[in-house]
Amino acid sequence: TITFNGGAAQTMGTYTTYNNVVIANTSGGVSLTGTTTILGTTTITTGTLTQGANTFTATGALSVTGTFDSGTGTFTASSTTIVNNGGTILLSGLSSTKTFSGAVTISSGGIWNETAVATSITLSTTLANAGTFTTSTGAHTFSGNITNTGIFNYAVAGASMTTLLASTSGTFNYTGAAQTVTLVNY
Repeated sequence: TITFNGGAAQTMGTYTTYNNVVIANTSGGVSLTGTTTILGTTTITTGTLTQGANTFTATGALSVTGTFDSGTGTFTASSTTIVNNGGTILLSGLSSTKTFSGAVTISSGGIWNETAVATSITLSTTLANAGTFTTSTGAHTFSGNITNTGIFNYAVAGASMTTLLASTSGTFNYTGAAQTVTLVNY
């Protein structure tokens, strides 16, 4: 396990493959400097991990209590992704692809925020949102069931949520153009 726990900006070297990585930087964050693969767990406890324009693959579990900013590079999470209370995943890269092959959980107090219109997002398995999940208007593929007990802001124009499960709590906001409301109990 490699832990980045500095009090100033740090960079994750140009070594292309790591095992387990912990980001615990209290000020300045950690930035990738090249194509990076983390084979084990990626844990962001404090501070920010910034991907930039680099390609980043997390093959083990991704746990975010700090902030993960995916930048403009291609990102792939092959295992589970958990955004814990106080954590933020920021998907901000224009014309980039972000793929989540494992289950995604947004805990109460966790934030998933997509800020770039042209970002292509794929979630291949389940999504459980108890925090705040905000999509961009870019292309989205939701292959697994979606459970929402938090706040879900859906901005994809002309698309319905065919995998949204009925819920007795939570808020689902349709914010895009020409959307079809999914027929489930909200």
